[in-house]
Amino acid sequence: MTNMEILRNKLELSVNDITDALKHYYEFFKSANTYRAERFRETLKSWLIYSMKIEYLKEYERSEVDWNKMEEDEVHLKFLRETAYVVTARILFTRLVEDKAPEVLGGRTIISGEGIANWLEIRGYSFPYPFIKNYEDMLDAMKSIYGKLFEKNVFFDWWLNGRDVPNICKESMNEALCKTFLRLNEVRFKSLERDILKDIYQRLFPPDERKELGEFYTPEPIVNYILDSVGWREDADIRGKKLLDPACGSGTFLVEATRRLIRSYEHAGILDESPEEVKQVIEAIINSIYGIDINPFAVFLSTINMVFQLLDLYLKVKKVDKSYTLPRIRIYCSDALLDEPPQTKLEQYTHNNSVSLAIEELKEAKKLKEVLGREGIDFIVGNPPYIRIDNVEHSLREAYKKKYVEEEKAAKGKWDVSIFFLWRGLKWLKENGYLGLIISNKFNILDMAAPFREKLIKFLCEKKYDIEKFIDLSGVEVFDQSLPSPCIIIIRRLKGEGAHDEN
Repeated sequence: MTNMEILRNKLELSVNDITDALKHYYEFFKSANTYRAERFRETLKSWLIYSMKIEYLKEYERSEVDWNKMEEDEVHLKFLRETAYVVTARILFTRLVEDKAPEVLGGRTIISGEGIANWLEIRGYSFPYPFIKNYEDMLDAMKSIYGKLFEKNVFFDWWLNGRDVPNICKESMNEALCKTFLRLNEVRFKSLERDILKDIYQRLFPPDERKELGEFYTPEPIVNYILDSVGWREDADIRGKKLLDPACGSGTFLVEATRRLIRSYEHAGILDESPEEVKQVIEAIINSIYGIDINPFAVFLSTINMVFQLLDLYLKVKKVDKSYTLPRIRIYCSDALLDEPPQTKLEQYTHNNSVSLAIEELKEAKKLKEVLGREGIDFIVGNPPYIRIDNVEHSLREAYKKKYVEEEKAAKGKWDVSIFFLWRGLKWLKENGYLGLIISNKFNILDMAAPFREKLIKFLCEKKYDIEKFIDLSGVEVFDQSLPSPCIIIIRRLKGEGAHDEN
């Protein structure tokens, strides 16, 4: 077994243990008559909407959970596993920092070495559930590296601070966290230099679960081919340019684009300069890579993946500048297709800090989309979701219909949201900008996309755009599960004027 396989197995065991512990919290919160339980139920409703699992809501407009149907299909377990994955990923990242540069945390360890030994020693004394306390201490300590990953999140920290929950909840979680800390103490992370989380994500979440969300893992050869085709190569002039994945998922495209950009700076010798120069490079990289996704779990994954790519550069600066923290990673939890997505009932909890952060996230995403509509962007790449109209929540469906069918007339009939990503991507491109997507080839065949095809033909005739590559992959086993015939399309924008506002 390779080191990576051993690590994946350890993490899989930990996710399973934490998921089992969370089942106790779930059973209590789903029926308890407390404020925290009510918040949990609203969070679960919002998660079902963001995950496009609207069939588990009794009435779309009122968003009432169909608990029986959800549990029969074990959908609630996916929510619990996503929560468990966030807990595990945070612990993994902390161990990376402890092994690579313990001085960043003031020379102390939190969940390894003396840190875990101290908690093992006081177990059952001052703190009846010491490893939950240890986890909370870890969150506080790690905020100094990148706060957004370790701030309490409305979607994935619903179980924390459960003073009113039964002891069985705390006991089972305390035990699961203890096992996780000990397992990861057996791993030496200093030598691991690859995209760990992406591989683990693909292993832990079965293809059928991802297919239900219209989410598909993009194989590395496809990612590399699209990035090469649009010109995002380390030997090209990409420094200072901006790249967006409007449906970034776990960050496959963003991670590879970041790696290439880092190598571009390395080849230029810039990263051999002073920590102050490296700090400027970090900021330049962050200001070059953008991602948007409607799913909070996907945003967490892609963000922590991005932070991991920047970790070595960050540590180089941190050793000199103890107060340095990473700038805000440009990945936003929002709907790239709408300037102002319909809100869920989360607004009623805006006095809660974690929800306030979520609302602020939507505001920042709105500003980004305004800039994209006004100024455009150099590169757009990705693998947008394949979701039919029937699988879109009511208010979202109506918003898409109003914008893309009635106002912009880019589709008709039984549309698929992937056509909207293609259309919006074209409008967001700068002059000489490139779009590279892998999508269903149905946009080139079905009647629902006839309005889009007419507009695209018009743009081509006017030499506003050029299709540089169209590769039909029908019959080719690109993904690890069945998928409506995929294709790769590479488009370059030739003229900058007129297309942004044209219908």
